Amino acid sequence: MALTKERINEIAFFVLMDKMEHEGLPLKPKEVKRAVINNAKKSGIPTNEVAEFAKVMFEELYKKTIAEFDKVIEKEKRQG
Repeated sequence: MALTKERINEIAFFVLMDKMEHEGLPLKPKEVKRAVINNAKKSGIPTNEVAEFAKVMFEELYKKTIAEFDKVIEKEKRQG
C-alpha cells in the first residue's frame, strides 16, 4: 500500500515532534528564526510556510510542557 503525501506528512510531523520532545528544542528566538530562514532556502519552501510549521510545532510542544507543569501542581495540591 502506497502512502499518500498527506499521510507521509502526518508521520513526519509525529516523528519530528517525538524527536523534539526527547532531544529538546532551541528557544533562542534569533537562532530559531535563522534556522527557519535557512531551512526555507534549502528546501525551496516559502519562508512563511516554514515559519508557520515551526509555529505549530512550538505551540504543540508548549501545550505539552504546560500540561506536565499542571500535573506537578495538581500533585502538590493533593499532597499539600
